[in-house]
Amino acid sequence: MPANWQWSTPDRGFPPCPHSGRFGSDWAAGAGATIAARMSRERLTIDLTVARDYLAVDDERRRERHEQAVLLFALFRAGEVELAIAPQGHRLDAEGDLAEQLRAMLVDEGVEEAPQLAYVSEVTYPAENLYPGQCVDGFADAWDDIVATWRSHEGKPPKLADRFYVETHVLERRDVFLTDDRPLLVMCRRLREEHGAAIEAMSPSDYLARRSLDRPGGEPNA
Repeated sequence: MPANWQWSTPDRGFPPCPHSGRFGSDWAAGAGATIAARMSRERLTIDLTVARDYLAVDDERRRERHEQAVLLFALFRAGEVELAIAPQGHRLDAEGDLAEQLRAMLVDEGVEEAPQLAYVSEVTYPAENLYPGQCVDGFADAWDDIVATWRSHEGKPPKLADRFYVETHVLERRDVFLTDDRPLLVMCRRLREEHGAAIEAMSPSDYLARRSLDRPGGEPNA
């Protein structure tokens, strides 16, 4: 490992992150790119909720969400969108058989694993996609500020795996973050409204409905 490697920990202050900007103007600059991306192939980030729904072939309780995930992956296979997932997020999120199924699905479908964040953790592995300083300056503080003021009606506060998903998405300046985790959608909204993060987050069903409406003469999904 290089002598000048700088590590950070996910729950403490960390050194400057040269690969990213801060909240505010630097992040807001990504909003124009997000709008432009709607005219081409959008770069989507998914979390475990979306991947698990795609795998839930025989789960009647997830039938509607499974069908939406299947439509999303069909767009991916058709080359209309790009899909990626945060490696540290899904490693923390999935265990046992689910983790094995997820790894196999990512390989079979060709879903990209985004670069790792440069945090010391049980799910950070030496690899070609791990770079010094690869994190978002100010993100941890913003996340912790929101958790500290979390409201009971917003559900259970998002956990560390969720932060890995969202921070990776922001670091990579991807276009839309997709999740069916309602508290995580609240977190993304509050990051945008309270800290100026240029992040667009929605459920797969809302994303598919928007794509349908964005097309000329399009109708919302049934």
